[in-house]
Amino acid sequence: MSTGDRESANAKAGGPQAEQQGDAGGNPLKQAALMKRQQQRKAGDDGGKDAGGDKDEKPDAKEAQPNAKPPEVPKKEFLDQEAARKILEDAYGSYKTIDKGKVEVLPQADFQKAYDKIYGAGPYAWDKYVKPGPGNLEGFAHDGTNYINQDCISLDTVPHEMLHNNVAADWTDFVGSEFNEGTTEYLTIKAMEKAKKKPSHSYPGQEGAVQALIAAGCSEDNLKKAYFKGDAATLIGAWVDAHCKGKWADVKTAMQAKDFAKAKTNLSKK
Repeated sequence: MSTGDRESANAKAGGPQAEQQGDAGGNPLKQAALMKRQQQRKAGDDGGKDAGGDKDEKPDAKEAQPNAKPPEVPKKEFLDQEAARKILEDAYGSYKTIDKGKVEVLPQADFQKAYDKIYGAGPYAWDKYVKPGPGNLEGFAHDGTNYINQDCISLDTVPHEMLHNNVAADWTDFVGSEFNEGTTEYLTIKAMEKAKKKPSHSYPGQEGAVQALIAAGCSEDNLKKAYFKGDAATLIGAWVDAHCKGKWADVKTAMQAKDFAKAKTNLSKK
């Protein structure tokens, strides 16, 4: 085999020696091009940054961990003060101009402190009433201020609490706290549905009693008038006495005892 034939054979083999002997030959331009290709190949084999050797490598997970930022817990969505007022005004503005009052959104610890500052000395103290009962609260309303628990909140918490600050003067004393909660929840849900927003159902037992009242034939108009304008004794109490199997006094007693099934039975139509 001649020298030229060996060079051709090596060139077909495709190895580095083939490039050096078969391609370069004695041509200085080919030799320069060959040297450049070999340098580029070497740089790539060595993993140089310019050749992209490190670009796709990921740092060791253990080394990156101390500088890693923990994932953020998504904040719960809720309606702010103005959005809540607008929804309620759209739903009930014909009965009352909605007073948006003051809204304070507080973390859990501060929320509990605010609650006990108002109720802590009585039977509704957090440890006596909330902890053994519902366990926590999304919010509460007092003296024109809506206190909102940012760690336990629903989309409709603010409108619910805002409604509490817009009741007629005689409403809560006449119907009691449980029927008041049920009606406030019922009206909140109706307002949210009208605004095409998904409501929560935080007081299903109390809400169910109000639904029973409506099912018995009491109009929503009567309910809204009593809630926002007053005269609950006539619009609710006297109506129940005349049209339901039980008397209003019995309904209220059952509601306050949280015997919602009994309250609903008393509210059934005669």
